[in-house]
Amino acid sequence: MNFQQYGISPQTVERIKKKLQDPEARKQVQHIFRQATKADLQNRAKVKSMFGSIAAALGVKIAPREMENIVSFVIAQKNRSPQPAPSSQSAEYVPLNV
Repeated sequence: MNFQQYGISPQTVERIKKKLQDPEARKQVQHIFRQATKADLQNRAKVKSMFGSIAAALGVKIAPREMENIVSFVIAQKNRSPQPAPSSQSAEYVPLNV
């Protein structure tokens, strides 16, 4: 799922990525996420509150409509099927005699 499909601007994503390069800001964001549970990430009010805290910690202003789009994007991630991990031996695996 592409964040742009949810109406999240690439400029906002780049601003946040740039802010996260600061180790102190990254610690603050990690602290916020560390407290979150899977259930919290499926609760619209909690996700909105969490991202409000993250935006404040990073000093980034996010428009209300874009905040709603971010919340929708986060909640939709639960429904995304995870990519299967590559196995150490695929069907075409042929051991080499060394």
